Amino acid sequence: MRKISFNLNAAGLLVLALLMIFIAACGTPGTGTIGTVPGGPGDGFGGGSSSYGYVYAANSSSGSVSVVDPYSASLSATISGVGSSPRGLVLTPGGNYIYLAARDSNQVTILKTSSNSVYGTIPVGQGPTGIDITPDAYHVFVANSNSNTVSHISTSTDSVVATIPVGTSPMGVACTPESNYVYVANSGSNTVSIIKVSNDSLIKTIAGSFNAPSALAVSPGGRYVYVANSGSNYVSIIDTSSDSVTGTVTVGSNPSSLAFTPGGRYVYVANSGSNTVSIIDTNSDTVIKTISVGSNPSGIVVSQDAYRVYVSNSNSNTLSIITTVNDEVSNTVSVGSGPIGVDSR
Repeated sequence: MRKISFNLNAAGLLVLALLMIFIAACGTPGTGTIGTVPGGPGDGFGGGSSSYGYVYAANSSSGSVSVVDPYSASLSATISGVGSSPRGLVLTPGGNYIYLAARDSNQVTILKTSSNSVYGTIPVGQGPTGIDITPDAYHVFVANSNSNTVSHISTSTDSVVATIPVGTSPMGVACTPESNYVYVANSGSNTVSIIKVSNDSLIKTIAGSFNAPSALAVSPGGRYVYVANSGSNYVSIIDTSSDSVTGTVTVGSNPSSLAFTPGGRYVYVANSGSNTVSIIDTNSDTVIKTISVGSNPSGIVVSQDAYRVYVSNSNSNTLSIITTVNDEVSNTVSVGSGPIGVDSR
């Protein structure tokens, strides 16, 4: 009898183990990535994915943010009252909030994505333009183009905790994956500044082959920083192990923004002067394809699942959706007037 009882218990345990594996494979609704329904349950600030699937574009001329559903290629909502001449914007890692640089209002506006509404405002320096958040979601850095400073915002208090002098006319900022450094593109002085997050100190200024650098992107592994030189037609490459420029890649005219794919293999570059997007293969640092988009592409972001690239075209008031399977424009969506900054989750 004991032998029979043991066999039944073992079979029961096997069934239970298989059931647990099945549940783990299915996941929890609303907290996954691919296939998650937009607006699914999140887990608060810095977690969850309440805005997954939506794209947000800052419209500099109409003072609004357009919310685009890329799956239906349609405008889902418009958020007004975000401040004058909104430029850069960034979603928190959980997708529940947006921090937006309103240049002519000298403020950062916080938006709540669950209600598509303004949550609050934070005074910063003069002419805030570029903005980024550290991956740990504790720090937001804003480039103040008219005061030659970077504002450090603590997301715990939503207030400025430090103001760091940098180069002339800082336009873009990019945080490293470890949340320990911030790279700043100084368009007026043709330099890149490096800020240490822990003590808000300027630790180095890189000079080199820069020409009106306007935007930066850090590779997912943190080894390289690619810099868009809006005054020319090339991207500069910084090796973070030495913090020096190690190469350049020729792209289209007046590159204004750029973004890595999640795996780091490719960089998509928006060329505002040639109305194109260049694709750089980082294995060879060469352009492998050029895609025609709208007029004056100013912002660009790659979706987290790497299936789509979103490009804001500020002169045609549109958002181009590129499908990465064939690297072609699959849809174009009309948004507000003068879209510049763009982000998605």
